[in-house]
Amino acid sequence: MVGIFRQRIDQGTEMIKQVFGILLFIFAQAVVSADRSDNHPEFIIGLNQNIIPDLTPTESNLALKLIDKDFGEFSKLRVSHINYANLAAMQRDFEKGVINFIILPSIEVVKNFSKDKLGGGLTIGSRGQLLDTLLLVVRKNEAIEGFPDLNGQKLSMLEKDELTNIYLKTLIYRSEIDNKKCFLSKINTLPTSNRLILQLFFKQTDAVIVFQSQLQLALEMNPVIDKHLKIIDQYENISGAVGFFSNIVNTELQEYIISSLIKFQHTVRGKQLLLLFKTDEYRRINWQQMEPLIKLYDEYLLLKKRSKNNNGCQDKF
Repeated sequence: MVGIFRQRIDQGTEMIKQVFGILLFIFAQAVVSADRSDNHPEFIIGLNQNIIPDLTPTESNLALKLIDKDFGEFSKLRVSHINYANLAAMQRDFEKGVINFIILPSIEVVKNFSKDKLGGGLTIGSRGQLLDTLLLVVRKNEAIEGFPDLNGQKLSMLEKDELTNIYLKTLIYRSEIDNKKCFLSKINTLPTSNRLILQLFFKQTDAVIVFQSQLQLALEMNPVIDKHLKIIDQYENISGAVGFFSNIVNTELQEYIISSLIKFQHTVRGKQLLLLFKTDEYRRINWQQMEPLIKLYDEYLLLKKRSKNNNGCQDKF
């Protein structure tokens, strides 16, 4: 009887040891998992929400939350972002490695960042097109056939959009406007391309500057608009917004993040992110594909230097 009792105690003790061993194993796995999570590579994005045209603050905040949380979980990265009040601070942190990725309007990258400091890049594509086209759009039957016909007319463009600003000034400089008077009677700004197009349609302005992708989106939503608008000038093969890695980031990590984001766009959350950015897909971009934009910026600087009207109607902007 005593032997049986001792046998049962031994069996109970062995069972306790087994259970304790299992618990230790589970705990160890949890610690390892936590360590792995802590050791996940960091993806730190630098941006200024206020200078990304065509996105409202609400859309920007939602997009960043999706990137930080959902893309981070999808790609097993520690994703975060820093919102900068000015580009100078962003440049300094980019070069120091505080941030390893920037999201900016393409013209701001050309103006403020050296290609020697940049690694791989991403942009947003639409309807199979990697690059977009900037359009000058007017209403039909208004006797406006080209930019010179806008003399004394009203033009509308996106708020805080340096690319539109430079494109418009380049058109003004090409026209060799006398600096004693401004060419356009008024220039006003709106927060989204859709509002610009509707303003043009309802005759609240005489011309607008928008990207072709945004015009197509507006026409799909309101097909009747198409009959009343026409394009009188355009500049092809440029991108609105781009993202670039710092060249100090390991190339394998760059490739992993770019590939992961391209895969992420096919998930439910990834598609929501595309909707917020008002686009169809994320695509790779490199500095060579920025050449048409660089050409526009160089022309602008050259014409500004040569022009008699050095202000380019600056008081109207």
